[in-house]
Amino acid sequence: MRRYAMSDIHGCIEPLQTRIAQVEELGFFDTDCADELVLLGDYVDRGPDSLGVLRAVMALEQRAAGRVIVLRGNHDEMFLEWLGVPTTGGVATGLEAAGFDEDLSFGFDDDLGFDEFGSSDFYDVEPPFDAPDPDRNVMDPEYRFRSFRQMDPNLATMRSFLTDEQLRQLDHGMRRFATMIDAFDTACHAIRNAYPEVISWMQNLRDYHETERQIFVHAGIDESAGREWALGTPRETMLGTRTTSNAPFYKDVICGHTPTCYVCGNPDHHDVLRWGPSHIYIDGMTTASGVLPLLVWNSETGEYASL
Repeated sequence: MRRYAMSDIHGCIEPLQTRIAQVEELGFFDTDCADELVLLGDYVDRGPDSLGVLRAVMALEQRAAGRVIVLRGNHDEMFLEWLGVPTTGGVATGLEAAGFDEDLSFGFDDDLGFDEFGSSDFYDVEPPFDAPDPDRNVMDPEYRFRSFRQMDPNLATMRSFLTDEQLRQLDHGMRRFATMIDAFDTACHAIRNAYPEVISWMQNLRDYHETERQIFVHAGIDESAGREWALGTPRETMLGTRTTSNAPFYKDVICGHTPTCYVCGNPDHHDVLRWGPSHIYIDGMTTASGVLPLLVWNSETGEYASL
């Protein structure tokens, strides 16, 4: 039996389709196949087709029922949050701690248009999950707008869900600060109405997957808790920690979230990274590199490989 894993697809539908075709050639969809595929989250934001990726993953789950395990990432959680949909845990954004201005203009002039709004110096900035705001109101449109502004600054996710007419209306509303939040909230309402099945599916994604040999999680776990890690790890750590490890652990910990080039310090490394005896990182920074790492574990040999 083989167990595959991918992470951080981030709206990049073509690399995902290539990997699906690859595992299909290896017999993954054969009726007698027992292989598994674990997806570690972050299906949305940055890339051009977040909706297409979500639909492809949903189809995968149906096509190989019980053998495709879909986890959530921080971007998936934050997508639901800025969309105005209650989530199972409420991972905090910590926007204030990140230094974002309470003034919702973000320094925009009053007459900035859609093109200017869609470009951002904050493209790769992510919230510090170690400083949550316990008093935040995640359903407040202004709070949601700030979250959206951080997580989808190039509007790639929003564009993938809206029709041309809805985008035109959003563009018109975004041209004046006074109407920005109302235009944003109208767009979110349109997405909630058009894609209830996608949203419901995302609400029910799990935070981790444990096997006899591995722990699969989007960002990481609190290993100081030892075998009680599942009880001792807050959800914000599972979805958002930037702490990486090369220390031994009693099971192999397989994560995305932090790109492998950052973990190892080599800016050209975008493949699977074995980091110490018990840790494997598989975020290839796909939107920048075009590489979607595919990890495979062979149960007969106990060996890992990158396909």
